[in-house]
Amino acid sequence: MKTKAVVVALVFWFCSIIIGGGWGSLETYMNGRPTASEVELQKLQMLYSERNFGDVVKECHDVEHDDSYLACRAQVLYIHWMACRSSGDQQQSYEIGRQFLFHYPEHELGIEMRFEYAKTMIDESRYGDALREIDYIQAHYPAADITWEMRLMRTQLAEMLVSR
Repeated sequence: MKTKAVVVALVFWFCSIIIGGGWGSLETYMNGRPTASEVELQKLQMLYSERNFGDVVKECHDVEHDDSYLACRAQVLYIHWMACRSSGDQQQSYEIGRQFLFHYPEHELGIEMRFEYAKTMIDESRYGDALREIDYIQAHYPAADITWEMRLMRTQLAEMLVSR
């Protein structure tokens, strides 16, 4: 009987992700309550959607230093990075992004950060560095859906460097 309950919980959990785009865990369906990490991510998502970037930054800062949220630390750092970018704090965004990439170098959320850094490098006329960053993305995230914008940028950078 317990096996059947586990199967039913798995099915509901899977369906909630497919249908509702939910972030709920299997633990939520087994215990009937969300984990602390899930609650925190929902809170951050709500604050971000309401464009309360200052509150998001403060909340992220608090959570990043609380070991009870280790399970969602990568997501919290990413949200922190996005909130800093959205509020115009580019320096803090850069610092949070570097912290993220140091602790989670292979995490797929880092793709967007690395791509943003490549665009910044282009703005600073650091074309070789930008090309290396894009090549890094393509080499280290082979399963990622690399956008046409990134492919085009890589081609243009390579052509620009060859013509120098």
